[in-house]
Amino acid sequence: MPSHKIQSSGFDRLKSAVPFGLGQVKPKHFRYMAKVVWKNRDNLPYALKVLRRGVCDGCALGVAGFHDWTIQGVHLCMTRLNLLRLNTMPGLDARRLEDIAQLKSLDNAQLRELGRLPFPMLREKAAKGFRRVKGCKDLPALVTALRKRDEQLGLTKPTAAERVA
Repeated sequence: MPSHKIQSSGFDRLKSAVPFGLGQVKPKHFRYMAKVVWKNRDNLPYALKVLRRGVCDGCALGVAGFHDWTIQGVHLCMTRLNLLRLNTMPGLDARRLEDIAQLKSLDNAQLRELGRLPFPMLREKAAKGFRRVKGCKDLPALVTALRKRDEQLGLTKPTAAERVA
């Protein structure tokens, strides 16, 4: 009767003795982790705080901190590490958004590398680019535009005051 035991060759045993997963399916994890550390070097304390206390943006495993509720051990997937920079990147120079013609030539990755929005921005219909939202001055127009869009999408119903007007 044939055995159901998985037979390993001498080469398989040699691969398991080699450090850092060389020869395995994903041998470059340590190199990728080093790249993630290098990308986040400007904000390492905050990156560690996000990893320790945050949740995984790419998994549905119930991850909280370094551990999840599905698999034993440390949860540090590459999806989570690749998305870490979105949480730690500095704000972009808002002057780059004043004329969007120069931004049209950039792909998604290049646009992401510009940085995060440091404050709310608004682009009006005939405007050449974006400008910073000034709370008291721009808020009523912003609320009206968002309500109108929500109504068009069927997300909200108009208020009683709006129905009368």
